[in-house]
Amino acid sequence: MKKSVLILLIASLFFVFAACNNADNPAGDEVQPEEPEAPIIEEVLGDPSELEEQLGIIVNMPEEYPVSRYAVINENQAQVEFYVGSDLVLGRVAKGNVENMSEVVSQFDHDETIDLNGLTVRLRYDDADNNANNTLGVADAYDAEQDVTYMVSILHNGGSENLQTAMQALVENTTFAAADNAADGEDASGEEA
Repeated sequence: MKKSVLILLIASLFFVFAACNNADNPAGDEVQPEEPEAPIIEEVLGDPSELEEQLGIIVNMPEEYPVSRYAVINENQAQVEFYVGSDLVLGRVAKGNVENMSEVVSQFDHDETIDLNGLTVRLRYDDADNNANNTLGVADAYDAEQDVTYMVSILHNGGSENLQTAMQALVENTTFAAADNAADGEDASGEEA
C-alpha cells in the first residue's frame, strides 16, 4: 500500500510540474525553446551514505548529472533522482532480479530491447509527436552477472536517446560495497586470509 501511495505521489508531482509549465503559455502561442541548462540544485534531499549503509549500493553521479534526491525505497531499492540536461530522471538500483521496479504498466508506442555496452535494456516510451511534452519513458535492465536490477524513468522527453543516456549514467556510476565476508577477514574463496 505504501509503495502505491509513494508512486502516486511521485507521479502527481511530475504532473503538477508539467501543468505549471503549460500554465506559462495559456494561449498556446508557440514559444522558441531555450537551450536546456542543468538545474541549480540548492539542497540535495536524502543522504547517499544511507544507500551504502542499508543496501551496500553506492551511487556517485558526476557533476554533469546533478542529483536532487537520494532515498531507500521498499527497504531494498536505492533511489536517486538526477538530471540529464534539464530532464529529471528517477533511477533505482536493487540487488537481485526485481520485476518492474517502475511499477508502470501502461502501454507505450515503443517497447524494444537494446544492448547497452553488454547490458540488455528494455526501453518503453511514447512518440513525442503524439504526447506533446508528457513523453514518459521507462528503461529496465537486469545484470545477471552481478545479480543487480536497474531502472530509470523520465516524465518529459523520455525517448530512446534520453533513456539510454540515463541508464548508462546510472549503471556506470553505481558500485557495491564489499561483501560482509571480506570484512570478516575472508577472501573471495571463503577461506581465512
